[in-house]
Amino acid sequence: MTLPRNVESSLYEVLYSEWGAVHYDKEELQRFLDRYHTLKNTNTRPEELEKLEKVIELRKLDHLVRLASGDEEASKWAFREKLARTGAADLLLTNVFSRETLKEITQIPSEDIPLVLKRIREVMGAVRKMTVQEDALDNSIPGA
Repeated sequence: MTLPRNVESSLYEVLYSEWGAVHYDKEELQRFLDRYHTLKNTNTRPEELEKLEKVIELRKLDHLVRLASGDEEASKWAFREKLARTGAADLLLTNVFSRETLKEITQIPSEDIPLVLKRIREVMGAVRKMTVQEDALDNSIPGA
């Protein structure tokens, strides 16, 4: 048996790690679109292209098109979602917003601030719920 030359990403890694934020992060969406169109035009890596098409299917083509084209509602939602996830990470890791996150929160319209703060609480709640579940794990699970 010979070792492969390259390590391939699994579909799970492509969907949730490599391109997990394409539906709310415009910079990542731009990198995704560049890669997708390169593969589509060159037809060099059909397996990777197939995985990228699964990303499009999961994240909904209509939403990605609206976000990429600068649709106001899709862009507002994506900006608030990215800000909320960043804010939740700040609070979970350091108990305070970073200077940059706080600056961004204070620059959005005042009517959007409660929406972002609510979403921050939701994200934090989901993460905290995951960390509390360790009590239910037994020793047969790796890492438990």
